[in-house]
Amino acid sequence: MHEAVTYHLIVSGLSGVLDAVSVNDTLQGLPGVHHAHTSARTGRCVVDADPTTCDPQQLATALTIAGYPTEVEHP
Repeated sequence: MHEAVTYHLIVSGLSGVLDAVSVNDTLQGLPGVHHAHTSARTGRCVVDADPTTCDPQQLATALTIAGYPTEVEHP
């Protein structure tokens, strides 16, 4: 297993806890994602993932396709 990196995403369309859970489930079902934590209150998601398997833009695209428009938060 490779060392995980942390990605930060800005997620739109979150209306409550169930949406946050859906986002987490979507991300954790993707190859290379170890953990995802989404806050419906802030519209932010923190993802720990294997950088050799996925990149933050892939994660944002997957969420956008799932109905949650997402962009990568750059420091």
